[in-house]
Amino acid sequence: MTHGSPDWGQFDPIKTVYRVTDLGELAARLNVTQCFSRSGTVLWWDDFEDNINKWVVDPSGAGAAAELSTDKARSGGKSAKLTTGDEANDDTSLCRYMGIPPASSKMGFEISFVLHISVEFMIYIYVYYNSSLYLAGIRTNWPNNKVEYYNESAAWADLLTTFPINVDPIWTTWKLIMDFSGDGEYIKLIQNADDQDVSGKYCRKVSTSNADVVYIFLVATAKAAANNSIYVDDFVLTYNEP
Repeated sequence: MTHGSPDWGQFDPIKTVYRVTDLGELAARLNVTQCFSRSGTVLWWDDFEDNINKWVVDPSGAGAAAELSTDKARSGGKSAKLTTGDEANDDTSLCRYMGIPPASSKMGFEISFVLHISVEFMIYIYVYYNSSLYLAGIRTNWPNNKVEYYNESAAWADLLTTFPINVDPIWTTWKLIMDFSGDGEYIKLIQNADDQDVSGKYCRKVSTSNADVVYIFLVATAKAAANNSIYVDDFVLTYNEP
């Protein structure tokens, strides 16, 4: 029985290969950076294979640094290595800023990371949209098996409790879905294949006259007085999330 289509058409059957009907699956098989969730429309992504100049690097403290590294990689041969300063609360961050897509659609922020037990990892987001500034973020609370979020009162609160996060050498993938069309609602957090509904929680929102833009910060913060490193890889920014 014939099946599939020739390379030059979509409908004529052929005998030896199957027609590609799912382009998302094709992209995944061609080593796209997204893995556990391929929802949304990709606006920008970085697999940290080329250089780190797509990000603004901001190290704080003695010995702090951000650089591409071949020590670990989730995909390809490199990742970004973020090393904290040698005092507690020293941090090192990568910042990416760019024009914002229509924020009437939900946005997704995906990143994979290898966590160190003495380093806190955070995704922090500024979204300037429609005369409002939304300040959102999530961070690890590894000793207590929690994920915390930045709330409407400009404080960190529990987003998920009893939610273990792996540490070195295991990669963890987060995808945070936000809705900035109204009050800045957290919609969903996907950790690896674990899909958690976090709707009903909101980020900080204030008035602003700034032009529409989005800032994304990937931050490693020292929780001990020592230089320690985490690794991040495969950042994906999406919109039109369901």
